[in-house]
Amino acid sequence: ISCCPHNKDIIAVGAKAGLIAIYNIKGAQLAFRLRGHELDVISLAWCPVSHNVFKDDNSENTLLLASGSKDRTIYFWRAGTDGRYETFINLPNHPVVTAGYRSKNGVGGQGNSWVCVRWPEPHTFVSSSLYGELLCYNLKNIIVGKADGNKKAKNNKVAFRLVHGNHTKGLFSIAIPYFAGKNSDDRLVWSYALDKHLIACRLESSKVVADFTTIGGIVYCMAVSPLDPNRVAIGTGDNKILVWNMSNDSSDDIITHWNKINSKVMAVAWHPSNESILAFGTGEGRVGIFDISSSKPAVLLRLYHRKSVYSLIWAPPVVNVETFTKKKPLALFSVGDGEILQYNPDYPEKDPISLSSLF
Repeated sequence: ISCCPHNKDIIAVGAKAGLIAIYNIKGAQLAFRLRGHELDVISLAWCPVSHNVFKDDNSENTLLLASGSKDRTIYFWRAGTDGRYETFINLPNHPVVTAGYRSKNGVGGQGNSWVCVRWPEPHTFVSSSLYGELLCYNLKNIIVGKADGNKKAKNNKVAFRLVHGNHTKGLFSIAIPYFAGKNSDDRLVWSYALDKHLIACRLESSKVVADFTTIGGIVYCMAVSPLDPNRVAIGTGDNKILVWNMSNDSSDDIITHWNKINSKVMAVAWHPSNESILAFGTGEGRVGIFDISSSKPAVLLRLYHRKSVYSLIWAPPVVNVETFTKKKPLALFSVGDGEILQYNPDYPEKDPISLSSLF
């Protein structure tokens, strides 16, 4: 839902199946039903000026409205005159940023694509891409009637430019604060995505000025490294482990580990003599070990617990000491289901030993 900035009585409502309704609340009547999208409308943005920015005539009270939909298109509607669309944009089918891993929106199908739109200036239009990128369109270069986001538009100029590609997936929220009297070159655009990063970027220069890692779930556990007290491991309810390095001045050096973690992280434990080894236990009973200095996925130990793992600790083995290969071996102990288990990290595929009979 979005209220018109030029007429306090007009509101736009995006609905399922591509329908947009324009209401005049003063007369309690439906002004227009706008149909162009094939799937759900999930984002709306009004033009900051009332006239049609795609034409030279400034006298017409067009009230342009932009809409983003799960069908991966953006339509520009004449909501103040005849209720028809002026033009539309197809989002790029491929990522603009070619380096690094990028996850495409809509992994479960076309209907999961999220397109967020904002309209900060008459000829400046901002939207998210299918790959978590932030795009800025110059509407002066858009061909009225149809514009393909993958190709060049009017006067052989590219219709859009990349503001930043720091998100890896699912950009679903954009905010552009307006401060009267401020230079437009200093305007910030804030974006938030499924990677849980909150990023502030200069709209004109594309300079990223802030990148905050946030937590999307409940914090269930924390552990400070015994070898590096500036490093903290945080287990969260959104199936992730955050390793926070607080040794730098900005204190925003946070690395996220998620591979092979398919449940909430209930316990974490640092290795007492190897600062890069971190053990974790999950809500579904899994125990695993991460090497945080490597990009390799976690090593999962043999599944034994049927419910949550509530505590982990590294200590000398209690039983079967001869099966450990190192001179001063350390076993990993876990607590869950009312049992204490001893794992041998050198043989992750072997069954752990229950210590219940010893107590």
